[in-house]
Amino acid sequence: MDPCNSNPCVRGKCFSHLKLHICICPAGYSGQFCERHFDHCASHPCENNGRCKNVNSSYTCECRFGFSGQDCSKEHGTKCFACKGSKLDSICNTVTTCNSDESCYVDTFLDGDGSIRYHAGCRQSSNCMPYTGDNCTHCCDTDYCNDNGCGLTGYHPASQRGPICFDCDDMTDMTFCKQITQCAPDEMCTVYGSPSMNYDSKCISKDNQCDAQGGNRFCQFCCIHDMCNQNCTKH
Repeated sequence: MDPCNSNPCVRGKCFSHLKLHICICPAGYSGQFCERHFDHCASHPCENNGRCKNVNSSYTCECRFGFSGQDCSKEHGTKCFACKGSKLDSICNTVTTCNSDESCYVDTFLDGDGSIRYHAGCRQSSNCMPYTGDNCTHCCDTDYCNDNGCGLTGYHPASQRGPICFDCDDMTDMTFCKQITQCAPDEMCTVYGSPSMNYDSKCISKDNQCDAQGGNRFCQFCCIHDMCNQNCTKH
């Protein structure tokens, strides 16, 4: 009887040899029956409190805002707006941090329906070649510089609008928040919560009182400058 007929290798390939079975395990699994999954995150490969996720035979790191790189080891890279396939007249509402050898970019292209759309984010600086026309590329190297260029108008000057605020709900760590929104002129940014109830960030009316209520560990912070509401400190 072939010892492989009972499918002893849970996830691997079975080979019979001298009435015994031999399991050849796929990447990420081990054991006599390929029953043990290798946890690539067990060694905590993501630096600076990045979040690790096992993916097939490897891992990926989700970096806190302000850090970048495969293992989140790179700090203080250029910060850029990051969007894919957005309409030219829409405002990008996601941000990211580039690696040290990357620049911010914005590309425009013609969609299948004839409309102009754009991609924005980080790109290897050596690959930043400027183009003009329907397929345009613009690169720059200062924080949030890619909200204009190639016909993209981006955000108005701060004097003509409300602040741009981080906009996330139910965050255990606000440094993972990368969503933003533009507030109305009569609004300000806020972040509030506690370690037990998580944190929210958004726009609120300037008429609201910004003070902590609800327990010793609850905090609320309000501010009026762009992207100022990422850290919550108890008042």
